[in-house]
Amino acid sequence: MVAIGRTQPPGVHGVTNSPVTSGPEAAGAVPAEVSVAPVPSLYTSPAIALSVGRGAGQRVELGAINGKKLEFGASGRLLLGGQLGSSSPGVGADAELIYRTAELLAAKDGDFFGQSLTQKMRGRIFAQLDQAVTSAQLGNRTRAKEKALSGSLALLTHLAQTTPASSAALRAEIVDRVLAAVAREPNIEIAAFYLQTTNRFLPLNSAQKKVFEGIEARLLPPRPLIEEYTENRTKPLEIRHSVHEEFWKEELALFSKKNGWKLVSKDSKDTKRTYKGVLKDPTGKKPPLNVNLVVVKGELDTLEHMNDPKVHVIMYSGHSSLGGNGSQAVEASPTMKGKHPKLYFAANCRGGDNYPEFTNKHTRAHVIMTEKHTYSVSGQARIEAMFDTFARGESYAYMRKKTEKKHWDEPANNYFYPDEWRKFGFMDSDQDGKVDFHPARTDRLYDVGLGDTGLNFMRAINFARSELYYHWEVEHSNGKKSYFGKRYADSLLAGGPIPDPKPGELVRVSPVKTKPHQPHLFRVEYNASLAKKIEPNVLGGLVTFHIGLAMADHKNGETNALNSLRAAVMGAQACHYLDVYSDTSPVTYQRYFEKIGLTNKMKEKDIEDLFKKFDSHANTAQTKAFQKLLETQYGVDVAAWHALQKSPLV
Repeated sequence: MVAIGRTQPPGVHGVTNSPVTSGPEAAGAVPAEVSVAPVPSLYTSPAIALSVGRGAGQRVELGAINGKKLEFGASGRLLLGGQLGSSSPGVGADAELIYRTAELLAAKDGDFFGQSLTQKMRGRIFAQLDQAVTSAQLGNRTRAKEKALSGSLALLTHLAQTTPASSAALRAEIVDRVLAAVAREPNIEIAAFYLQTTNRFLPLNSAQKKVFEGIEARLLPPRPLIEEYTENRTKPLEIRHSVHEEFWKEELALFSKKNGWKLVSKDSKDTKRTYKGVLKDPTGKKPPLNVNLVVVKGELDTLEHMNDPKVHVIMYSGHSSLGGNGSQAVEASPTMKGKHPKLYFAANCRGGDNYPEFTNKHTRAHVIMTEKHTYSVSGQARIEAMFDTFARGESYAYMRKKTEKKHWDEPANNYFYPDEWRKFGFMDSDQDGKVDFHPARTDRLYDVGLGDTGLNFMRAINFARSELYYHWEVEHSNGKKSYFGKRYADSLLAGGPIPDPKPGELVRVSPVKTKPHQPHLFRVEYNASLAKKIEPNVLGGLVTFHIGLAMADHKNGETNALNSLRAAVMGAQACHYLDVYSDTSPVTYQRYFEKIGLTNKMKEKDIEDLFKKFDSHANTAQTKAFQKLLETQYGVDVAAWHALQKSPLV
């Protein structure tokens, strides 16, 4: 089967075709290579809040937890069933209560406090949440402190957002407190998450903007760390570059004498080459940069050097295989080691599909990936620009400026960089199965203690999104009409856990209202307790299958037998691409087909032969061939099976 990944230009198209402890490299302190703007002078104590909080208080009802009324009491403390969680804010049961309240805020995603909240009560609530944040950031971090911090920051951000202009002084102080907490937070993921919500929701004055920019420089690194890697260019820069065999020769053309490279050695089969290069700064301001470059032919072990402290930059040029290559590479990659974060550059289609997996495992790494498909000429242009950026000691902004040109149907800004806010649209830093940012819905709460189930769901939904894209794109490139058109490509929004799952419900798909003629948008939620019992590759197949059922239901108002089988083929494609191991993939297929009720005897060779014969993504011809396979070789009553299928579309 032709791997889907980085494509050739048109005309040569072939359709290339945890508790909240974050990843293993989550820093316990501010990294040495960055600085943070001073904050203590900006915020010292809640004096204003305590002042405006005097006088008669009010009770503010927020909802219910386990049938008990949740409210802010007159003191600004949270009450459940009229009782305090504990005697001190943010300690013990009060931390859990703060967190559960923030969960309600995240679920409601609206004006949680209401416009009727008085300034006195806003001040009192602020004072109590301030104490909870202070307690959470002192001493050793515990699960209770993680919940108190995350819940308090979510509530404080929303409190500032909803504070009216008539209380500008109080609003500014709440924002000060959020910025102070984010600035001193050693957990990179939590800090970045709440800086993103600050950027999204809160107005900043001039002093706050300066503090914000100082924190931003730590969490959105503006430049490659070339001087740090090379000790001010006194040592060589070490680069490791993996290239898919299909692109081997054309990628090697970059490393010519003309471009400053000297071939040092190559192995007998020419699958590994070593180069030395000298990158000269065209301006003459920087000394020449000596580079040791090793290029290998491969696609699955591209991150094997993450634990080599001597390696600074890792690159990959080639196919993505609908995220399968990247997923395998991340899973097999060792913990990142080295004095400074590594830079990872991936020139492959839809690299953002693997962004959540990569960034949760290698938290501090600098990452350049793609949003959509890419071409060889585009990837090579960016590699050349990256080397020029290294030579000049320039920024990521400079690299973008040199390369953001449209290549055929590839967007000019297809590649996204470490210093860009839009990277949060691909991240799931708290692993809750919900992207950190989307124009339709921003994640407001950094979830604590969900483990890796949410990340497995993100992996599944990212595959399903690309499967729908290539279902359309392959047919379109061949001059044919796909069943699901372009409006369904990239139409899925990861929505996190289902708040009230029904028995046996794995996936819930809800249409999000969009304007006519705009791409469709569907929020997809998952049953966390059910999903954690399912092997990740099988989960990828099941999530894709259920989404396929929902899309057919949305398109036609019902799902017929052929379209139920189309969804089954799409799910099988997930098993094909996501499980790359020969010893486990047969079992993955069997478990997947058994769980969707088709057969428990599916042979890997039969389904793989179907994929090889039809180089497509569940087009009608392939789906009909799949139906014939089931009926003639496995004796499946397709009509009876279809009658049992229920669409998850709500």
